[in-house]
Amino acid sequence: LNVSAALGSTATGAVESISLVSNTKSVQFDGDDGGIILPASNVLVSGNTVTYTCWAKTTNETRTYLISNQKGAGSTNLSLTINANQTTAAAGVISVVIRENEALGNNRHLYLVYDGNINDSAWHHYAFTTTSSAQVLYLDGDPVATSTISWVNLASSNQATLGTLNHANYHLLGSMDEVGIWSSVLTGVEIKAIYDNGKETDSTTQLDLSKDSGGYASSSSLVAWYRMGDGDTFPTIQDNSSNSNDGTMTNMSSGDIQSDVPS
Repeated sequence: LNVSAALGSTATGAVESISLVSNTKSVQFDGDDGGIILPASNVLVSGNTVTYTCWAKTTNETRTYLISNQKGAGSTNLSLTINANQTTAAAGVISVVIRENEALGNNRHLYLVYDGNINDSAWHHYAFTTTSSAQVLYLDGDPVATSTISWVNLASSNQATLGTLNHANYHLLGSMDEVGIWSSVLTGVEIKAIYDNGKETDSTTQLDLSKDSGGYASSSSLVAWYRMGDGDTFPTIQDNSSNSNDGTMTNMSSGDIQSDVPS
C-alpha cells in the first residue's frame, strides 16, 4: 500500500479555521428487520467518482451491510459491508462490494477486503473512495487497502439503504453515525480531517461537511449527509446537504435514536 499516494496533499482551497457542529446522537439497529431506506441508488451515486464515510460500531460477527447502493434488486452496484470476506461471513473483516465494469464481459462482483478487527464494540470510522479504476479503503482515518478494479457506475432506481441490504437481509446489530456520500474522491487529508474532528479532537463535535474548513474542501460535491439523530424527528433521517435526500427509519422506533457517539 502506497500510503503517501493514498493520502495525497492538502486539498486546494482548504482554510485554517475549522467549522464544527454538535454531535450528540446516533442510530442503533436491532440486527433483525430494522433499516434506513434512502432515495434511489442512482440519485445518490450518479457518476464514476464516489466517496462514502460513516461511523459504526458492533460486537456482532454476522455479515452486515452498512451502506448499500444497488444495480438492481438482487445485485450490488457499490456497497460497504463488515464481517465479510467477499461473500463469506468473517468476523472483523471489511469488504467493499464493487460491480466490475460489465464491458469486460465477466458479469461479476469484485471486492476490496481488509481485516480490521472491527467487531469490538468500539466506534470505528470507515471511508471508501473510488474512480473508474482505483479504490482506497480507510479505517479510523488511515488508508489500509487499495485496489485497481475497473468500475462503471450502474446504479439503478432501486432504493439505497443504511444498515441492511435492500431492507431484506444482512441487517446491522449495532449503531451508525454521521454518514456522508460525495460525487468526488476525497483526499486522505480530508478523510483524516473528518475522523480527527469526529473523535480525537472532541467526541461531542463533528466536522461540518456542508462547509469547507480544516483541510476539507469537498462541500460542493456532497450528495448526502445523514447526522443520524442530530436534528432529526423520527422516522425521518434528514439529509444535511443541500439535496434533500432524506432517509426513513423503517421497522424501527424513536428510541433507536440514542445518545451514544464516537468517543
